[in-house]
Amino acid sequence: MRKIIFILFIVLCLACTKTDNAVTPAIITRTLEGTVYLYDEFGHRQSNSYNVTVYVNDTTTDNTQAALSSTIPPSNDTTFTDSAGTYIVYDVSIGTYTLTYSKAGYGIYKHFGFSIAGSASPQTLPSVSLNEYSTTIPSNLSLTYRGNYSDDTVKITGDINIMSIAPAQRHVIIFIDTLNTVSSLSYSYSISVTVEEGSQAFSQNFYPSQQGISPGTKLYCIAYGQPYGPTNSYADPISGLTVFPGLNSNPSNMAAIIVTE
Repeated sequence: MRKIIFILFIVLCLACTKTDNAVTPAIITRTLEGTVYLYDEFGHRQSNSYNVTVYVNDTTTDNTQAALSSTIPPSNDTTFTDSAGTYIVYDVSIGTYTLTYSKAGYGIYKHFGFSIAGSASPQTLPSVSLNEYSTTIPSNLSLTYRGNYSDDTVKITGDINIMSIAPAQRHVIIFIDTLNTVSSLSYSYSISVTVEEGSQAFSQNFYPSQQGISPGTKLYCIAYGQPYGPTNSYADPISGLTVFPGLNSNPSNMAAIIVTE
């Protein structure tokens, strides 16, 4: 009987003094914070960056989050900036994301493949700048070929029509391709051109031989009004092209020319 009581006593003591060895659960969400700045089409920073939409879209494909927890769904969150341009997104699940920044009147900016790791501390995102849509409309685009293939020049000229009366430098971007579907979203070459204040014409040279373009190739060009600012492009991994936000939606006419011998 004493032996049984002694054994029960030992078991009770072990139960009361057992060390808690439970594993701390992995942190599978994180708070994101960042800042968005607004600029007009001439590169002047706006004093108020209120109400920019920040959309966080989960693009994770390796199912890492699902392996950690089947109870937390992928994060597809939307938030808005305050007047200083700051924003916070809470409880974002770990994974890979596309961040989209937008505001009416400004070009949309995207950040692809942004990785978020679980942590108790907030993750600060790189600051982003949105540029106001350009009010410059190119027109009368024309091409002139000079020289021979070993020393060739395509001279690109055009005019600009101005929707805004603000006196300032203007900016035009020219897209060039060998297909007649050339546009800001389908091109092989791009050239940005500054139009000086007071001028309503632009001119830019392009050198086909330097780009390895063979004689007999037909080149197509189109131009768009472009805003000026600190963030005027981003890489699109799907198309493999650089995207230029804030372009005027009214491009110039398409011009074409054949590269000769």
